[in-house]
Amino acid sequence: MATYRIYSLSDPRDGLVRYVGRTRNPIEVRFKQHWERGGKHQTLGPWFAELQSIGMQPIVGLLQEHNHPYAEWYWANEL
Repeated sequence: MATYRIYSLSDPRDGLVRYVGRTRNPIEVRFKQHWERGGKHQTLGPWFAELQSIGMQPIVGLLQEHNHPYAEWYWANEL
């Protein structure tokens, strides 16, 4: 069974979690994909643009490693 990493992207200005996702890749790899394509993401695009304009980027956090593909939903509702 695959291992999923549940991760968060938080705003460095206030620490609030703005996004929860899951990946099978290392979270650093997934964040890089988000960051490079951020302008195309409906939720992340405007926030990333705002952070980039002030020389900042989100804080990436590992919430859980799990083999259940729906653990992301739990964390999205929990935070």
